[in-house]
Amino acid sequence: MTNATVQRTQALVGQIKFEDYIFYVKEDREGARVQAVYSDLDFTTNKFAEQHTRKWLISPEMTDSEIVRTIFKLCSTSMEHRLRENFLFNGRRVFGPHIHIATLWEHCKEVDVRPTRELD
Repeated sequence: MTNATVQRTQALVGQIKFEDYIFYVKEDREGARVQAVYSDLDFTTNKFAEQHTRKWLISPEMTDSEIVRTIFKLCSTSMEHRLRENFLFNGRRVFGPHIHIATLWEHCKEVDVRPTRELD
């Protein structure tokens, strides 16, 4: 049985268009989850493949506006992820979304900041 949150979210998703993204709504014990699928180059194989966004929770208490804004955030986060995968500096993904957290932690104190100066 599809719950009311799933039905409401599916109705709203039916009104959303973003690039070639296909949105899926699935029941969750906390309400519903939304995920998008699209086709793009896989950064590891360099071949077009089906890509999946993370899953976003839609709680029963959310308003329609909150649900639509959450799906907008899904798209925005997905685009940032794609940007991070495709932005290269000296041939490397220096802002890549798949850099292991332990590697980031290991280097997080290595900073590059301007020296402070007094204002006139």
